[in-house]
Amino acid sequence: MRLTPLATALAAATLCAQALPAAAQPAAAQGAHDTRAAMSPTGAPPAALLPQNQKPPAGAKGTPAQAATSPTGAPAASTTAGQKQATPAQAAAQGTDSDAEASPAQATPQVGPDGHPVPYAPGSPALVGLPPGDPVLASVDGHDIHMSDLTVAAESLPQQLRGMPKPVLYPMLLDQLIDRQAIVIEAKKEGLDKTPEVQEQLRRAEDTTLQNAVLTREVTPKISDAAIKAKYDADYANKPGEEEVHARHILVDSEDKAKEIIKQLKGGADFEKLAKEDSKDPGAQNGGDLGWFKKGDMLPEFSTAAFAMKQGEFTPEPIHTRYGYHVIQVLGTRTAPPVDYAQAHDEIRQSLVQDAVKTALEKARSQVKVQRFTVAGASIKPGELAPPAEGVAPPPPPAAQ
Repeated sequence: MRLTPLATALAAATLCAQALPAAAQPAAAQGAHDTRAAMSPTGAPPAALLPQNQKPPAGAKGTPAQAATSPTGAPAASTTAGQKQATPAQAAAQGTDSDAEASPAQATPQVGPDGHPVPYAPGSPALVGLPPGDPVLASVDGHDIHMSDLTVAAESLPQQLRGMPKPVLYPMLLDQLIDRQAIVIEAKKEGLDKTPEVQEQLRRAEDTTLQNAVLTREVTPKISDAAIKAKYDADYANKPGEEEVHARHILVDSEDKAKEIIKQLKGGADFEKLAKEDSKDPGAQNGGDLGWFKKGDMLPEFSTAAFAMKQGEFTPEPIHTRYGYHVIQVLGTRTAPPVDYAQAHDEIRQSLVQDAVKTALEKARSQVKVQRFTVAGASIKPGELAPPAEGVAPPPPPAAQ
């Protein structure tokens, strides 16, 4: 079964958000020139005209397991049920700061602020003298809580909490895990784990975990440093930079209005002033300036017009896109410098992630039989569009090519 580009993009965004490292996930659009997103071929809303090729933050790190545990950086559901959230302020109130880290000279755990022995993370010098392996740190009605449970819980916390001194953080985490286990035991005693609602949630959680496991297994080997370097050498190294254009635009709803603006420009009107007065794009307040962009950053019809003009020229006729009618003026042209490896690294990694996810989805789809149905239960033949639900208007026919 062939997956459409949209289906692949959605799958990559939704599946990899949980199963892949944080550096593989697209960054939120931000920063200067936030009026370019609407011109992206990806169809971003007209509130902004940002380039489609947003790069993840440089240096973003993470492991598949960490990302699967907490794609947003917030504690995973498995470590937060029934827990008490600690904050740096609460830690400070206990009279402990970063100087409280265990020293290599300590052979046994210290006593924490709550009077209980302090467990430490695996690999800490303070583990000298502690049992090897995965020691049990607490038992709740015979259910053991191991050092590894604390490690997983700590990895799922937001960054500002993971940076807390372990003699402060780990006792609090242990208390939270004890609370959680006590709640779980109570729920099972009351038979809540047998209710249809909980059974459905457990099924979905199991499906998500299995889905993430497959994607991690299939994708992780394909985004190694060696694979990224090989793609850089093939697609970027020793190649000239792309042509770029610096332009501004005025966006209006009607062709007649756009023609009127062009007429005013030919008569010597100020482009920036007209943009602020007439353009419906939020970026109008900066004169419609889009900054520098490459041809692939914008919709084809917009880029074709912009890259065909010389510095200082504006479009003699309105340019129509899905967002309305544009009057474009070119402020400059240049050839971008070649992209070095550090600049291209995250973009290449994201591309490899998307390719690997697409391959994994196509492989999985090819091995199963899919049957679709209408909301009324009628079978839908392969390639046949489902009729709209009652009260919903049918989709418009595809535009002629």
